[in-house]
Amino acid sequence: MKISDRQEKERKKLLVKDCFNDIINGFTTTNSEDYDLIYIKHLNNSDLCDIMTQEKTYYDYAISKDVPTYEEDRRRCIKENLWSDEKDERIRHLTYELSKLRETKNKISKESSRAAFQKRINEVEKEYRSLDSDRTSIIGQNAESFSKKKVNEYYIFKSLYSDNKLTKLKFSEEEYDDIDPGSILDLTLIYNEAIKKFAGNMLKKVAISREFLSFFSICDDNPMTFYGKPVIDLTFYQVDLFSNGRYYKNAISEGKIRLPDDIDDPDALIEFIESSVTIRRTHENKVVKTGEGGYSIPGASKKDMEKLTEGDENVVDLTKEAKKKGGRLNYQDMLKLHGVKVK
Repeated sequence: MKISDRQEKERKKLLVKDCFNDIINGFTTTNSEDYDLIYIKHLNNSDLCDIMTQEKTYYDYAISKDVPTYEEDRRRCIKENLWSDEKDERIRHLTYELSKLRETKNKISKESSRAAFQKRINEVEKEYRSLDSDRTSIIGQNAESFSKKKVNEYYIFKSLYSDNKLTKLKFSEEEYDDIDPGSILDLTLIYNEAIKKFAGNMLKKVAISREFLSFFSICDDNPMTFYGKPVIDLTFYQVDLFSNGRYYKNAISEGKIRLPDDIDDPDALIEFIESSVTIRRTHENKVVKTGEGGYSIPGASKKDMEKLTEGDENVVDLTKEAKKKGGRLNYQDMLKLHGVKVK
């Protein structure tokens, strides 16, 4: 049965609320026919340090058992004409090119130029994935791949709990060691399925949601006030959400971005705000006076100008609103303008 656009929009809104609730709690729940209710802990810096230490332990164990290192195995494959230094160099070049393409794309405001860069990014990613897949299948098992596989299993083990206080692991070390490889794969798939909702722009969507903004607006940019615990104890999702919240707060409340009233799609709103910031930063030193009350920006497209100037009756002019408040909007003012009730 095909769902309507309205139903899909509501589904997406509920997903954002669900993710926000999970981030605040520090865990995600999922039900499994074989394992019942599972609490998946969102990891923090302390957990990461533990995992990195464990990876080193697995690596040292592999070396003690005379498992070849990646470089040793790579050299063997080259000697047997299964691989080449040229292919490795090509992979390094593609990695560098991808980094530069993404960096440049993020600095470009013109949509046509961004689309051209994205097309090239897709082409480079396709070639990179193909070469990297070939390398993995040819070079095979080594100390590094062994330690990575084992630490991924350890990561799953340390993430699964039986209670919402996250005090009791779902499996003891002995129980987990006795689980067969097929069951470990099942647990990994269960974990990935539950966590995949945080992928992509989800944390940004949460950061511009009314549910988040209502609380964020009264915490004075203080994560301790918002989460009720020291920064060092925050999960990575909590840190990323707070950072995104500060970015969008600063971008909007400075009064330099006017939000169209007709944008209710989170992805479109994110794109609007981020491209507006890019346009402003790119052209802030290129404003040319054209007469009383008017100006132009060399190199800016019509859409760019619509994001920065008047001319659309459906646009909220935060610059004018800021002038009414003495030159600057605080976050409470900004929230009121966009329909969020603030005491």
